[in-house]
Formats: sequence, C-alpha cells, structure tokens
Amino acid sequence: MGLDIAKIRRFPLGLVDQMIEQFGLHDSWPVDLKPLYEALSVRVYHDIILPDELPAFSAYHKKQGYGIAVFTAGLDGPELSHAMGHEMGHLLCHKMHRPHGCITSPGGVVPREEQEADLVASYLMVPGQVFYELCKGGYNFTEISSLLNVPRSMLQMRADLMVAWDEFEVVSNPIYVSVD
Repeated sequence: MGLDIAKIRRFPLGLVDQMIEQFGLHDSWPVDLKPLYEALSVRVYHDIILPDELPAFSAYHKKQGYGIAVFTAGLDGPELSHAMGHEMGHLLCHKMHRPHGCITSPGGVVPREEQEADLVASYLMVPGQVFYELCKGGYNFTEISSLLNVPRSMLQMRADLMVAWDEFEVVSNPIYVSVD
C-alpha cells in the first residue's frame, strides 16, 4: 500500500512534535518510547501469547485516562521497535481526537488507520535530522536500520514523509538531501 501524499501533507503531527520535544525522544537513538508510554499512563506488557496474526494491540480508556499496550512473545529488535511505535501511533491518534478504531469495523482492520499508525511510528522512531545525516554520510538503509533498530520499511516511510513535506529531495534512492 503506497502513501497518499496529499493526506500526508495534511496529517496533524503538532502533538507528536510537542511530545518528541518534551520527552527528548530524538536526543538519542535508538529512540526509547518508554517515557512516552509512562506519561500517557499506558501499561506495557511484553512476552504475552497472542494469536499469530496479532503481534500487538493497544487500548486507551479516555475517560479514565489510562491504557494498555500488549506485545507478543518473541517480538524483539526492529520488529519490537516497529510494534511499539505503531501502537503508540494508534494511541496518539486517539489523543489527537482522530476517528481511529481499527477493529470496530465489520470488515476488520481499517487500512487507513493502520497506515496512520505506521506514519506516526516512523515519525517517532526515525529522527529526521539523524536519518538525513546518516544518508548524507553514505550509510545505506540496511546500516541505518541496524543503527536505529527499526525495520527498513519504517525508514522508507520516513523518507517518503520527508520528501512529501519538501524537507528533502531524492538524489538517488536511498540518498536524500536537504532542499534548503
């Protein structure tokens, strides 16, 4: 599923920017989301036996002001980073008051909402300036993926975001340079 560039340009990431700044999420990497989960009063459970098709899930009780995030047994490395960022994406979409109920539709998962959660995850987990500097320094996606502890697909989504917002332009994939 490709990104809808027009929708990406309109996606409200102001709250996410505030949280990145407030919690210093991009001050070091790999990015650690634990302080953000704690600030949102979200209890995190790891190594839970879940069905194969469900590596993780999250829920937030808005009136009570707390939530849970559950991650399946055996999830680690870049896959765990992606899942933690993705579930935080769902939680933040709720916080931004965006209609976001992934399994409430009769057809099951809503692709748009999954894409939004991935978009927020890539924005949180892949610091734009760090990503840019690593690309400029000659690192390839495999090396950057290892350094940031995220899957390559998350790097590609972040690169697409950076290009969509005219922050960077493609010189030769996967190298990006500043538009400035």
